[in-house]
Amino acid sequence: MNDERSGPRRRIFLLESEAAERLRCSARVISRLRLSGKLAYLPGRTILIDEADLDAYIDSIRVAQTLKISGGVDKKPPEDAAARARRKWLLREMRKKAAK
Repeated sequence: MNDERSGPRRRIFLLESEAAERLRCSARVISRLRLSGKLAYLPGRTILIDEADLDAYIDSIRVAQTLKISGGVDKKPPEDAAARARRKWLLREMRKKAAK
């Protein structure tokens, strides 16, 4: 009997095609994720992707989507007083130049 508490967790590695099946996309999409640095992998003759890294990537997407949905329409962060004053000054200067 192997108990999870008795030893280190066994790592599971996936091929690009297997990772693509899990994400329901093409192997080319997985390749692009790897090459852009968004998905960690083990280089070699056959590219291997750790299942934990794939799960972490999925979680990172899920968080980004959750934040995007909960925020509603793209709202700008509130301006601080200095930024507001700078923007007003720039508008005033642009109006002065346009009036000349």
